[in-house]
Amino acid sequence: MDSFCIRHASSGLPTPEFSSTTHDLAVKETTERPVGGPQPRLRIFDVCVRVSREPVDNWFDTQITAVYWNAFNSPEQSWAGMPLPHQTRNATFAIRFPSQKRPTIWERREGSRDTDTSELVTDDAIRVTDGGRELKWGIQHPRRNWVYKVVWKW
Repeated sequence: MDSFCIRHASSGLPTPEFSSTTHDLAVKETTERPVGGPQPRLRIFDVCVRVSREPVDNWFDTQITAVYWNAFNSPEQSWAGMPLPHQTRNATFAIRFPSQKRPTIWERREGSRDTDTSELVTDDAIRVTDGGRELKWGIQHPRRNWVYKVVWKW
């Protein structure tokens, strides 16, 4: 296998910034669009990690950072999600809020990528730092093909 890909979506501009400190990345915007209904028109990105130098049948670490600027979904409520299509031992999901606009309340949710439902997460695996500007969720043994989501109100 030369690479594996993770799909990211954005609802607007500017284009997200993708980087890795462990591997070369190839990022391609796709043309996939919703067929109809009330769904927003999303910009879809395939972020592919080149892993041809990694040993076969052994775990290895991959670090991928995706930075979305002004990616708020509505003036009243917003959310951000991290899909994990591949098996992994742990993942970190961090959200940094603007200094002049912090959430008044937030919650974590998780659910299958195959459904549009999610369950509330109530463990203590989250750190709030920088005076409430940053949420960092350490997810141990995340499930494959699962979405981890933070929902907040302003």
